[in-house]
Amino acid sequence: MPVEKNRPGGDAAINSNADDNTAETGNTPASGNPGYQPIQFKGHAREYFGIWLTTLLLTVITLGIYGPWAKVRRKNYFHNNTAIHGYGFGYHATGWQILKGRVLILLMIGLANVAGYIDPYFTIATALVFFFLIPWALNRSLRFNARNTSWRNVRLQWHGTYGGMMVMTYLVPLVSILSAGILMPVMSRLSLKYFTNKHHFGTMPFEADMEIGQAYTAFFCGILLAFVVVLAMLAPAYAIPRLFLSGDNQFIESTLGILTMIPIFFFVFAITFQAMCRNYMLQNLHLGSIARFDSSINPVVLVWIMLSNVVVVILTLGMMVPWAYVRLYDYFCSHTEYAITGDINSFIDVETRNQGAFGEEFADMEGLEFGF
Repeated sequence: MPVEKNRPGGDAAINSNADDNTAETGNTPASGNPGYQPIQFKGHAREYFGIWLTTLLLTVITLGIYGPWAKVRRKNYFHNNTAIHGYGFGYHATGWQILKGRVLILLMIGLANVAGYIDPYFTIATALVFFFLIPWALNRSLRFNARNTSWRNVRLQWHGTYGGMMVMTYLVPLVSILSAGILMPVMSRLSLKYFTNKHHFGTMPFEADMEIGQAYTAFFCGILLAFVVVLAMLAPAYAIPRLFLSGDNQFIESTLGILTMIPIFFFVFAITFQAMCRNYMLQNLHLGSIARFDSSINPVVLVWIMLSNVVVVILTLGMMVPWAYVRLYDYFCSHTEYAITGDINSFIDVETRNQGAFGEEFADMEGLEFGF
């Protein structure tokens, strides 16, 4: 198989022995589905630690100015070391582009604060401006990141609209809150479907959906697992004060223990709900007739990884952040699978010719990245 040219943004063939129409790795997918292969991640925590520490120090020394370049280095590392069908991803944004977006945001926030000092009415006006500006910025950022991500030299595309992002940003959360969470599964399904189906690989759209029943299954499983975790943690939180304390101290310590469980409950619920929704959505995700996808994230394992990551990072005063990030990212990759179901080579050839000289200029044409 010919090895494609490795451009600055990546897209190199990681596994030169991969056959272009068959699974290349020989790894057993976590789901056990025949014909599927897990996404490969070739990075290592020790290797990423050097990048993380260097970029962190440079960002601190430059008072944050190096931050955009740090983000580019981080994205390059994870994109280039993440492979589908033997090929790594490419990331093509530059630090200058991201810096322009951040400077614009800071200027707008500064102007809003100054306006508020001049006249309180300006505060209301600027709040309205930001209300309408945030969906635009989010939509712009998604387009920027998509067009600066490639696989085998074919760029991703984002075809979301400003109106759609207004709905996703404000209406979806509002309906979930006003319904006391009852319609949360319906809104989450709508949101996941929108953000998935508005992404294209070249000119071909991704298509995915999940049933309403699956969304509610994820919802109730999230509540159940959260209750189990909280009850398991409440037992010692309630019993220990009774062994060593008495009177009012018992009540205070037990109450504090119970209050501590509230954020843990929502934390476990959110992770479980999102993991199961992700599984259902990816199990129905396909890229035309070229590829299908699957996901086999275990919510219990994911909760354990997330909670243990938080504990380790706190105990090491943040020095284990790279390890925690790589550990979590590697788990997602190894439990996200794909199957090539069509002639991927012909599609790549056509898309590469269609993009032509525009590929490298996409990011500059689109302008700014607003994410931090």
